[in-house]
Amino acid sequence: MEKARKTRAKVLAAVLAVALTLEMMPQSAVSVFAEQVDPSVSASTDSGLGSDETTSPSALNTVAMPLTASTNTDKFLVPIDPPMEGAIPIATKADLEAIKDNPNGNYYLTANINLLDDEWSPIGTPENPFSGTFDGQGFVISNLHITNYSNYVGLFGYSSSGVIKNIDLENTDINIHQANLDLGECFIGSIVGSGYKVTNCYSDGSINIDGVNEWALNIGSTAGLCSDLDCCTNYTEIRISIPVMTADNGGAYLAGEYNVGGITGATGSISNCYNFANISVTPSSDIAPGSTSSVLVGGIIGSGARSRLGLTMITDCHNSGDVESVGAAGGIAGDAGTLQRLKDCSNNGKIDGFNAAGMAWLASGGEVTNNYNSGSISSPYMAAGLIALNDSNISDCYNTGTVSATNNNDVEVIAGGIAAGNDSTIQRCYNSGDILASSATGDTYAGGICGRSGFISSNWTTKVINCAVMSNHISSSSVPGHYYYDTVCPSYDSSAIYNNNFVMIGASNTDWLTQYVIRPSDDFSTKSFYTDQLGWDFNTVWTMPEVGWYPILQWQDEGTAPTPTPPAILGSAQTVDLVAQGKSVSAHWGSDLFNAGALADYSEILNS
Repeated sequence: MEKARKTRAKVLAAVLAVALTLEMMPQSAVSVFAEQVDPSVSASTDSGLGSDETTSPSALNTVAMPLTASTNTDKFLVPIDPPMEGAIPIATKADLEAIKDNPNGNYYLTANINLLDDEWSPIGTPENPFSGTFDGQGFVISNLHITNYSNYVGLFGYSSSGVIKNIDLENTDINIHQANLDLGECFIGSIVGSGYKVTNCYSDGSINIDGVNEWALNIGSTAGLCSDLDCCTNYTEIRISIPVMTADNGGAYLAGEYNVGGITGATGSISNCYNFANISVTPSSDIAPGSTSSVLVGGIIGSGARSRLGLTMITDCHNSGDVESVGAAGGIAGDAGTLQRLKDCSNNGKIDGFNAAGMAWLASGGEVTNNYNSGSISSPYMAAGLIALNDSNISDCYNTGTVSATNNNDVEVIAGGIAAGNDSTIQRCYNSGDILASSATGDTYAGGICGRSGFISSNWTTKVINCAVMSNHISSSSVPGHYYYDTVCPSYDSSAIYNNNFVMIGASNTDWLTQYVIRPSDDFSTKSFYTDQLGWDFNTVWTMPEVGWYPILQWQDEGTAPTPTPPAILGSAQTVDLVAQGKSVSAHWGSDLFNAGALADYSEILNS
């Protein structure tokens, strides 16, 4: 079952559509028990839903009899089991609203429910939290509509220890404008504002927030904040406009802190989740760069766990939506938090932010392993294929997307194929994406693996080991004396360790030959090169695709394999030795240096 689920999930990410079918699930998974009223039993407060005369018959004491479950199961990532014994059936909007009177009960849907775009009052508050189980059984709850602003916004507002699962929430409309109620920290999600556990849910619709001025907001399509999420799929577009405030000294600043994610604003643990919707978090008016550090936006989560949720665990999560942020932007996380593990994840969306990366802007501690990025990454300051600001151990990852950090100001910019600023170990990774860094007058750094070493602290323990670079173009531009670039990493401290790294045939400076070994392009398409020269694991981690040029991770579907076009003139028989020609190269370039006639184009970096 686990292998089948994994296969279906990866196809889902590759084709941007849910690919499960009922035939792929065991028959027991689509047979459930519903409840039918015993006519001899009258309405009673024992039902847990109150004694209102209008209470639906489905809320009364019941006897079980078999019924076919919702056939709307092709949107869910795992099979739906029968409801728990003794759970109370929910069939109408009135039934759903009545849960507020008994938020400790266990419930399951027996029919689709249309909320009719009426203003919805969320289920559960901190004073009266939902702590039971709500099982949607694959049925649809449609036309959720919320415009009233409060601390906890969603179908469920606040769930302290409850479990919410198997919900199909469609055509959601959360639309909040000009709310300035001084509520403090707020939580907004389609399914739950602040929750404990959400599993196997689907959502689509839109969340639009503008003019909200609070000190902290957590916003996600599934949950604003949730301790544990798994098997959730999102098609809900998120658009947020943040008010720009004026300080006493006349300067501009953003109102509040924002954690925004395609699945959840903040979490401690998330697995097997998919986002296909675009996310945009922009200021209401222009604001100076560097004033946006309080905004964290990710395709899956906005912010990982800090002190209140423990270490962050992110596994098997995939983003295909575009992410735009005035602050930090990541394909998976804006800020991965204090990390335990970020594993088996992918980004295929376009990521654009003040700091931007395919996985996360910041990763602190733990490990980042078995991930890839193919989306384009752009930033005016710091951009990376995987992690922009890295203090985690990165292994067995790759990037094929273009990474670009450019601005027209006197601002330092950093671009790296795997990490921008690196203060830890990167090993068994490759980059084939172009790396571009440019600034009008500021320092610029560009590297095939990392942009700068020892960036976060001064302990200089950075390492790049057993990595490969196949980029067609690595460039760094600014005023003379302010640009630094290297095929592996522009290290400026001799204690940084580079060992056994290989670069597709290109130029090298004799002072830096210990960083890497130059090899012909044909080597990079053979399994033996990676196993024999780099020590990569092709038994459990990597594989060579049937169609494609470079390795992929074994958990990937073949349809997601990178297929870059090898440089036209780079064959196994071709080598270039600039030193033998009496040339001295002042920087390190990728394979595009040796396209036909390219030496003349790069005469500015060659000294006769």
